[in-house]
Amino acid sequence: MWWLAGVIDGEGNFGASYSVPSPKTPKKHVIRPYFQIGMTHKESIDEIYALLIKNGVVATKSYGTRAAVQKRVLWNARPVFTVRVCGLESIVRLVDVLKDKIVCKKDVALLLRKYCKQRISVVKANRRNAPYRRVDVDIIEQIRKLNQRGIKQHKTLRDFTPRLPIME
Repeated sequence: MWWLAGVIDGEGNFGASYSVPSPKTPKKHVIRPYFQIGMTHKESIDEIYALLIKNGVVATKSYGTRAAVQKRVLWNARPVFTVRVCGLESIVRLVDVLKDKIVCKKDVALLLRKYCKQRISVVKANRRNAPYRRVDVDIIEQIRKLNQRGIKQHKTLRDFTPRLPIME
């Protein structure tokens, strides 16, 4: 697991994606926590996937779509292979397994774990599509800021907050 923690510190990404309403889904706001690691070395991705499954973390691996692989070949680039962990319980399990071993991404991982634990309690107490609370949005914003150190700032979740149904 120390090897995996080192690879995660170097190549991994803890984060959260979010979608905002569209004309097709006018009331649908979704925040999805995730962990992802992408590499051009397929055997490493297979080993990471096996270690995660062995430790009870639900993960998926992908080798890219055929079109994406062909496009990278045209650009003379090697294909990227990916392992992804999604879902509240899976993220909590991943961080619990690795929290004593990761160093560089520990702060982001622990914030994401905190978000997932809070959402699990809200979802269990209320319902599957429970509204997001102000504390949920604050944690996701902290994660985004930590992930964007040294990167030009993009639109933040706060820009969508007036339309985001938040439970105080």
